[in-house]
Amino acid sequence: MKQAGLNSETLNAQIAENIPYTKYVEKEIKVEEATDEEIQKYYDQVAEQAKTSGQKVQKLEEMKPQIKEQLEQQKKQEKLVKHVEELQKNAKVDIKI
Repeated sequence: MKQAGLNSETLNAQIAENIPYTKYVEKEIKVEEATDEEIQKYYDQVAEQAKTSGQKVQKLEEMKPQIKEQLEQQKKQEKLVKHVEELQKNAKVDIKI
């Protein structure tokens, strides 16, 4: 914590600010599960990159949970960006000086 410049008070404040955001995203941004085809495609890409760089390739079964989570997070992020853009497009803001 100290290396990040945080103390327990600052950390608690950041967590408290993040809770409503997290709840909103969970409620509003629904993402379908990653399909086996998507997981296989992603695995094939990762395996090819590993082979060309001389790294050992793990089996799909070993990597599947991580790949699934990553793909679903990516889908959620893409949906969130679209959602925010839609909110901005439909927002009516009056600036009074």
